[in-house]
Amino acid sequence: MKLAQLHREAADHLKTNKKSFSKLVLIHSAIAVGVSFLLLPITWLAQNAGSDSSIGSIENQILLTTLQWMLQFVAVLGIPFWNAGLCFCALRTLQGKDNSPHTLLEGFRCWSPIGSSLLIQGLNYCLLSMLSSFAASALLSTIPLPLSFQEALLSYAEKPVFPPPDNILLFFKVYCVVYCICLPILLVPRLYLHRQVVYRIMDDRSCGGLQAVLHSRMLMKGQRLKLLRMD
Repeated sequence: MKLAQLHREAADHLKTNKKSFSKLVLIHSAIAVGVSFLLLPITWLAQNAGSDSSIGSIENQILLTTLQWMLQFVAVLGIPFWNAGLCFCALRTLQGKDNSPHTLLEGFRCWSPIGSSLLIQGLNYCLLSMLSSFAASALLSTIPLPLSFQEALLSYAEKPVFPPPDNILLFFKVYCVVYCICLPILLVPRLYLHRQVVYRIMDDRSCGGLQAVLHSRMLMKGQRLKLLRMD
């Protein structure tokens, strides 16, 4: 199917459900932004509560800082489940079914398969990050370096100092640039390989996290470039 035809079909589906689906997208975005704004005053209070050195002020600062980190953790943890609810609404719209605001909570009801799939994907991405680090080191090792620089690098490895010397700092910067080039080359294809995981879970409640990851890989095999062009 050509991309133009896909866009036409999507437009046709939205014509009949545009008002209701647009409302769901608005609610989804408003709540996500609202949570971020809710954290702003708590962050400000946590940073300014310890303006004096009294015991009560220190205790308040510790309490507010703990509350800040807990709310940030809950917000970050809830984002994938909240986004899964919107994916579920998109699937129902595609199937010609009605949606309501409480349908956005469907991702939280599927917390087990979504959580296990996120864990599997996270481990996969961590492995790719390590491989990118090894690839960057291997590429830098092929560059001929002056003997004096090699000796300075070995000396710094034995006795690190802060701040590092300028030549060592330059080497770290070059390493970061090479790493940032290697990481997308390895990571982006895998991200596209997992693009159907959430849709697979939300379309079939009996589908587990590992099963969804494997099904997404099968569905996206040979289709990643097409999806990249559509994006």
